[in-house]
Parts: sequence; C-alpha cells; structure tokens
Amino acid sequence: MTATPARPRAARLTVADLRARLADLPGDLPVILVLDGEGNDFSPLIGAGSALYLAESASGGECYPAEESRLAHGHAPAPAGAKPAYFLWPA
Repeated sequence: MTATPARPRAARLTVADLRARLADLPGDLPVILVLDGEGNDFSPLIGAGSALYLAESASGGECYPAEESRLAHGHAPAPAGAKPAYFLWPA
C-alpha cells in the first residue's frame, strides 16, 4: 500500500513554512510536485527561481520577470500588485 501525502490546507505556504517542513529530511531526497489539486499528476522538480506573481484568482495567476531581469532585458514593468515570489518548475 502506498501512502499518499496529506493534502495541504488552503493557506499559502511561505518560504519559512517550506524550510520548516524540509528541515529534517535527507538532502538527497527527490522533490516531486503534485501538478493538480486532486493529486492525479506528479512531476519531479527541475528548477526554481525568483520572479513576480500576480494572483488572478484564489488558485492561479501570472508570472512576470523579476526587476533585475526586466531592467537587463528591457521588459515593460510588471502590472501593479505583482509581488515577489519563488517559483518551482516541474519537468
């Protein structure tokens, strides 16, 4: 029988929450992302980085380049309300 991880509470996790949850795990443990809210699809984590996030609903939004990247590449400013966030990228 395979154990299914507990479904998270509705509140959003912060970097501090994630650090606390990972603190006691072995460093070589793979990170697998659940790709849908029902736990039907999974993918290994292959990348991560900082950008800006603008929530469009309780369950989704848009990603915009971080300030440094926008300035370096001549991108337009992010929309008002976009906030710094850390993104995890699935395979």
